[in-house]
Amino acid sequence: MTVASESPKIPYRFVACPTYDGTIHGTTAMSMMSAAKKHAPVRFRVGSASLLCHNFNSLWCTAMNDPLITHFAMIHADIAAQFYWLDTMIDIMDERELTVLSALVPMKTGDGLTSTALDTPENRRQGPTQQRRLTMREAYRLPETFDVGDVCDLFGTDRFTFYAGNPGNGAFAPKVARALLFNTGLMVVDLAQFRELKPNAFPGFDITSRIVREADGSLAVSTEPEDWAFSRWCATQGLSTAVTRAVRVDHQGGHVSQVNDRPWGEWDCDRQYLDAVAAEAAVTEAPAESLA
Repeated sequence: MTVASESPKIPYRFVACPTYDGTIHGTTAMSMMSAAKKHAPVRFRVGSASLLCHNFNSLWCTAMNDPLITHFAMIHADIAAQFYWLDTMIDIMDERELTVLSALVPMKTGDGLTSTALDTPENRRQGPTQQRRLTMREAYRLPETFDVGDVCDLFGTDRFTFYAGNPGNGAFAPKVARALLFNTGLMVVDLAQFRELKPNAFPGFDITSRIVREADGSLAVSTEPEDWAFSRWCATQGLSTAVTRAVRVDHQGGHVSQVNDRPWGEWDCDRQYLDAVAAEAAVTEAPAESLA
């Protein structure tokens, strides 16, 4: 009698694409199908949900619950990446011993801002979004793959901060390392270290939105996106993270397609951040009678 043997269980990579309604760009679909050759096999899943973080967390749980999945990769529905982008990113991660690697993604504006930033909590009284973002011109003054130390050196900022707690509460603490705030638009995570952490250590992707008072007294909305919150959590756990422009990315939307393969943009630096810090300093330093 012949006994059928079980098919071998082969480790694989998992590529997740969160969407609102299952719709993705054709070039995004091509990017998913051409993600890897060297680091195959790869499996894909398109998640559909109107709640962004619920979608992210559902895809994350799918990966974490399958011990055969070695890497969790995310590509947003408006991102197109070069062929074999996953191979390139995993090779960089292996070489640099990284847990998380994000591709540099420009925002869909003409100023050249990216969604990568340096955490500057001492300057975020008005909310967690008041961080200094990299521009495409600044990014090309950095190594092709860079970490928080590289960005601190570029900005002339100390690698540690003594600020702690929520913006505006005046709390200080022993020095803590700054975080590199990266983007989830095209991101790869080595799940090995996450599985070594205590169960449920990662609380999940989350967005925090609140109302704050601006320096001039007006009210405004301040929102911390899920990718920056995830970046801070990784920093608190001592996980090694970096951002790379080794993979060409197109950020698509409508008639706009912004690329990361060259320095471009109207801004040399994040003018919005610097203007906000200057406005806050002006209010803080103003004579008491002028504030009455």
